[in-house]
Amino acid sequence: MDFALSKKQQELQERAREAVTRVVVPIANEAKPGQQLTREQVSRIYKGLVPTGYVGSTISPDQGGAGLSFLDYGLLLEALGSSPVLLGEVVPPRLIARVGTPDQKKRWLARLLAGELVSTAAITEPQAGSDTRGFTCEGVPGPTSYKVTGKKKWIKFGGIADLITLMVVEPGLPAKARHTRLVVDRSETPWISREIPSVGIRNISFAELEFRGVEVPIENRISKPGEALQAFG
Repeated sequence: MDFALSKKQQELQERAREAVTRVVVPIANEAKPGQQLTREQVSRIYKGLVPTGYVGSTISPDQGGAGLSFLDYGLLLEALGSSPVLLGEVVPPRLIARVGTPDQKKRWLARLLAGELVSTAAITEPQAGSDTRGFTCEGVPGPTSYKVTGKKKWIKFGGIADLITLMVVEPGLPAKARHTRLVVDRSETPWISREIPSVGIRNISFAELEFRGVEVPIENRISKPGEALQAFG
């Protein structure tokens, strides 16, 4: 079996490495040592990386995405590994493109794919048997909104993101199907964030997010109640 990269894959990685030098490094150098990048600077990085397929990843071109295969997306992320700014997966656009409603796509997808919105995924959960205090968000559904209470920790870009996909535990659902995902738009549902000092990676926000009974519109729910794990994008 031939594991050599195709010419197209080699060119994809070359474009990504060139974009790191041309786009990411100059923006990263704007920050002083140990200083975090602002929301505007991260947005500029996203916009500059759009042509590489980084933001659009595996989303189909008919939805505005890059249409990469998962293998090619992995090769792209590998090539971006030389960046002085941590560039991992951008989950929310893929999730919304995959299982979002037409209204959700209309509201957010184009701006996410253009790099106009900085997004992140708040999906961390405690390990079974551990102390869950302070790490689980509970989402109680009502007629028009979910009331969300709880915390998420170590969320990349949590302090500066415009939008997050948030995993909550929904009371009343079976234990194996109790996780629901919500899109939380900071412009309509602000959250509290506290920065967490980190060793090595200091130029981006790692934050603890806290929700104190905030109301998230029920139309912001992604997929069906309790299907957050199946809808993982």
